[in-house]
Amino acid sequence: MANLNIKIDMGEVLANFEKVPVLLSRHIPVVLQEVGNHAFETVKRFTPVDTGTLESGWTTTGVIDNDPIYTYTITNEVHYVYYVENGFMMDSHFVPNYLLDGFSNKFYTGGGFVSPSRFFVGRFMARDTSRVIEKRIEHAFEPVVKHVVELFG
Repeated sequence: MANLNIKIDMGEVLANFEKVPVLLSRHIPVVLQEVGNHAFETVKRFTPVDTGTLESGWTTTGVIDNDPIYTYTITNEVHYVYYVENGFMMDSHFVPNYLLDGFSNKFYTGGGFVSPSRFFVGRFMARDTSRVIEKRIEHAFEPVVKHVVELFG
């Protein structure tokens, strides 16, 4: 006769399950801070520099803990960031008080038409940064997942 007994100590399993939220609440903000800092540096690196205003306009909140939601926000409040990010069309149109010379960026009083019509391609700093970070974040949580798996080893 052969016997096969399968025994599961639920007390030990439940004790390990109780450790998981504590472990995650310690590690997630740290990992998010690392990934967020990398995103912040990346978006600044992707930002075109003429005067430096747009590049220095990037700010971050750091990690904000609204348990169970953690956020890391990067913003740029410079008024023309949308146009640099997405591109824009500058068409020939009348400007009442100032005439902009589109080649030397000088203003002349008196009004007139801004020309020529042309399209400025977007630089997509935020979009490209999010693509870089998506790839990085997949690997950022590997040590945390490995540690959780070891609990149930």
